[in-house]
Amino acid sequence: MKKETMTSRQRVLTTLGHQEPDRVPLFLLLTMHGAKELGLSIRDYFSKAEHVAEGQFRLRAKYGHDCLYGLFYAPVEIEAWGG
Repeated sequence: MKKETMTSRQRVLTTLGHQEPDRVPLFLLLTMHGAKELGLSIRDYFSKAEHVAEGQFRLRAKYGHDCLYGLFYAPVEIEAWGG
């Protein structure tokens, strides 16, 4: 019997709950790849959050993975805590 297809959220939460999802969650942490999808330079891509979001949505549609990676400036957390 085939399992019903889960959403990415359901798949991840099911896995975190130590249960079996419809498939293993796939996290492709694609950062700069969205620029190529949108035909933008890296500088232009990261200049607007809307570009990054659109790039992430397109990559998710293309590869079918379960994670949108919105963190495009990693030091922001360190800076926020005084580092």
